[in-house]
Amino acid sequence: MNEKVLLVQVLVGIFLYVNCFMIFTFFKKEAFCSNVRYILFAHILFCDSLLLFLTNILLLLSHYRVLMPVRLCLCFYMVMSSLKYATPLTLMAMSFERYVAICIPLRHAEISTPSKAIRCLPVIHALSSIQLTIITSVFIATVPLSFYMTDRMCNAELFIVHKWQGYLRHQRVHMSKNGTAQNGSIGSSPTLRQVTEKVLILQVLVGIFLSVNCLMIFTFFKKEAFRNDVRYILFVHTLFCDSLFLFLTNILLFLSRSRVLMPVGLCLCFYVVMSILTFSTPLTLMAMSLERYVAICIPLRHAEISTPSKAIRCLPVIHALSSIQLIIFTSVLISTVPLSFYTNKKLCNVQIFIVHKWQGYLRSAILELYFLVMSIVIVFTYVKIMGAAKLALTDNKKSASKGLRTVALHGIQLFLCLVQLWCPFVEMAVLEIDLDLFINGYTSKINTQSAAVVQRTKVQARAPVLPDPSMAGALRE
Repeated sequence: MNEKVLLVQVLVGIFLYVNCFMIFTFFKKEAFCSNVRYILFAHILFCDSLLLFLTNILLLLSHYRVLMPVRLCLCFYMVMSSLKYATPLTLMAMSFERYVAICIPLRHAEISTPSKAIRCLPVIHALSSIQLTIITSVFIATVPLSFYMTDRMCNAELFIVHKWQGYLRHQRVHMSKNGTAQNGSIGSSPTLRQVTEKVLILQVLVGIFLSVNCLMIFTFFKKEAFRNDVRYILFVHTLFCDSLFLFLTNILLFLSRSRVLMPVGLCLCFYVVMSILTFSTPLTLMAMSLERYVAICIPLRHAEISTPSKAIRCLPVIHALSSIQLIIFTSVLISTVPLSFYTNKKLCNVQIFIVHKWQGYLRSAILELYFLVMSIVIVFTYVKIMGAAKLALTDNKKSASKGLRTVALHGIQLFLCLVQLWCPFVEMAVLEIDLDLFINGYTSKINTQSAAVVQRTKVQARAPVLPDPSMAGALRE
């Protein structure tokens, strides 16, 4: 037996022994059986132990190249698929129980009872079976009965007989052209595509920053003091726009790396949403800079101009301004292409909507106009703010230093936003030099856009250190 396999068997034996000992202790002590947290914890131990045991069996069978009837492998897959999602869903239930205990203590005894915890377990397994139900239903509907009588190496990829089933399962797979000739499988034999290290690192960063953004958005809506502050209203708007933009960009990254074609009409919907989001963040930062300009340079009118209601009414104006370039570009597109164009399937990127060379120049001119206007407004407000801050250096260094940090913070944020506006110029230059270079570099562009949003989110996480409006008087003096 291989030394690595032997070492795995020792580790599996140790962890199974520890888990079984804790499960035995749970059933032995009545105090544990009547506690909701221990009931959920024992359920996690049971699921993990069973999943570990079944995985170990499949490891040994695959190590010794033992073939298994497909119908038996399907039973393994159904049980393990349900167990795989049961543990994280149980952890989610445990987190919710802690939330009730701390945030709603008066109702904790009513909501968190042992009987309700036990009734919650079938719900958890029902939720964890949703993905299993979809995959197995598609599999049963697409394969003949004779397939279940064959003997194969048991793995999850055995049940993905079409490429779109792999995408449905959220795994990128590709079909082997000679699978039928080699092993007699139905259709082609799918194998997992290798995920590059860069994409894997990017997924980790995207997950981290989306979690942080969602946490900050949740905190904003939970605290009334934040909802009544103009700066936080604008700040949470940038968080929402960046989170949605990051999520959609990540989807397009996967589709482009997997070479998945989509209808042009659907791609146009992606383009409409992402185009608005691209300009919403820099325009919101421009509004935040104007708010700081009013607070520091016109402090007597700050309370009148900067109110939460006006900030909320400002958001539709921001999205309307971000839609100007979209309306112009899509109007030109609709008037220049036939209806059959929208049913074609292509790799989704903005270049497919540029059917004439002058459309690219028009798009670049619009982006350049946005860049120019926002730069002028930002430079004007920053010069005024820095001028007021310099006058306050001798009287109030602390307030002035906070004002200067705010100016630097918004400058970095805006720079990261405006960098994206230069993408069309780079794309057009590369496209004229070498078409293959543009195609190969398109995925890198998506990575860059995601990284820019991630970096901008890092900077935005420090935004709550902005100076209070009460400092405006000192800065003005």
